[in-house]
This record gives sequence, structure tokens and C-alpha cells, in this order.
Amino acid sequence: MNTGKLFEYLIIIPIVNKIAVRKKIRGVPDLNRTFPKHNFKSACHPLSRAVFELAREHQPVWYVDLHEANGLSGIHPRSLGQTLIVNPRSKAIPAAKRMIRRLNTSIKKASIHFSLLQRELPGSGRSAAYHLLHSNAITVETGIGLPLKLRISYQMNILRSILREAGLLKRRRESQNSDKLK
Repeated sequence: MNTGKLFEYLIIIPIVNKIAVRKKIRGVPDLNRTFPKHNFKSACHPLSRAVFELAREHQPVWYVDLHEANGLSGIHPRSLGQTLIVNPRSKAIPAAKRMIRRLNTSIKKASIHFSLLQRELPGSGRSAAYHLLHSNAITVETGIGLPLKLRISYQMNILRSILREAGLLKRRRESQNSDKLK
């Protein structure tokens, strides 16, 4: 899904709310409810404001928000663990479906397969990036009850897929074929 834009930046913010992560809590307030909901509005928390100002300055083609959730969507449909979440009518939906299809072929247990959820969440970084910056915005929710090494592996595979969708990373076959031509 290369938009023809010149890609200059890959911005990675590993942890936004270090205090909440250290305490293993969601955080008060939940930062993912404090992003701007309308144009010309500012985020209501200094951390979400800083993240969104950075995004607004660089106008990302893709906005990816990595989260971890309790439960597994394959076992409890209301749980968010193992989901990719996009806004309804988002141009990122086909890419998210491709990512899920590829990822799930490598996951033997159906209960930990990824699923797609299309939903608005006003105040979330994803919804703000989608509506206000017109980014392909996606939230990746891995199941926090799964081993850390496995969650990181899933997140890395999804990020590689997004980089391929953005035209920033070649597929292995493409890379191997271009190496043969050298």
C-alpha cells in the first residue's frame, strides 16, 4: 500500500507511560482515551499530547499502536488479546486482513489466532491518527497471558508486515532475487 509519499522517518516510541508499565496498571487517566477527538483540539494529557504533536508534525502514512490485553479474542469474543483493531472504512483493513492471514498460518493453536476488529474509539491514538492525520492507523493487541517471547515475536512479525505494506521492507523472495541480480 505504497501511497507514493516520500518516506523519511520511522519513529518508534517504545513505552509512552513508563509509570503504568512499571506498576503493571492501565494508568490514570488511561492515555489511550486522552488523544484529540476533533481538529484544532489538543490531547488532554502531556504524554498523549507529546506523542500526537510528533505524529502531527511528521504526518505518518502508518500509525501503529502496540498494546497488550487481558484474555484472548479466540476464547472470549469480548477480549482484545490477539486482535488487530482498525477504524471502520479504514484503507488499512485489506492490509490488516493480509497480515492476520499470514500470521495465523504460523500459529498452530486456533485459540491464539489473531482476529480483526473494526471499531471507533474516540480519544485513542489510533482514532486520532485515522481521523485527523488520515493515517493507516492500527492497534495491535497481543494477549498479555502469553509468554513474553511469543508476544514480541508476534509484534515483530506484524511490524515487518506493515513495513512491507508501506514499501519500506522487501519480502524475502524479492530481496533474494535482487541479491542474485547483483
